[in-house]
Amino acid sequence: LAQEYTLLLESCALSEDWAPLDLVVQRSTWATLSAAVVVATPPATFQKGPPAPELMAAMKAARQKRDAFIADLAPDQKQDVSRLLDLEKRERKLLAKTVSRAAAPARDHVASRGNLDIEASSESAALKEKQKAVMSHAFWLYQQDRQQEQGTKYIDSTEWKRARARGGEDPLLWRYIQRAGWDTSWPL
Repeated sequence: LAQEYTLLLESCALSEDWAPLDLVVQRSTWATLSAAVVVATPPATFQKGPPAPELMAAMKAARQKRDAFIADLAPDQKQDVSRLLDLEKRERKLLAKTVSRAAAPARDHVASRGNLDIEASSESAALKEKQKAVMSHAFWLYQQDRQQEQGTKYIDSTEWKRARARGGEDPLLWRYIQRAGWDTSWPL
């Protein structure tokens, strides 16, 4: 991609109608503005949340300068610059993917070393999923019983919601979750 970018930059119409010195100046300006955007762009890390406001402001300012430069170009020059921007974007994505792949073995190594927090959270998540499935099955059993009692498929779930709000103290809830397979060692 870098070689393709260089070839395109050398052959692009940034300054065909200008004097050769202006061509060098214009290409140099483009290279400077592009480098400023690259430097101001936050690195592709696995950080959660948006980048710091200072980084965002610096990136926005660098992009605005580059966009102002592009706005002054002729239409054919804008097309060439657009292709240059596409190549830069592809290069950034490729770099981010490479960084991600390089970091994956390190993440796998940390997890395989027996990181207790990760294991505990995965066990906790698995337990919550089991509890959720049992609670859903208990509600289904409740619905089936109410449908048989009332002879209709439309059931008012207010009683079930009240039982859920009371928790383990409610005999109705307790009866259905036991039928659904609730483990007595699970907290309710």
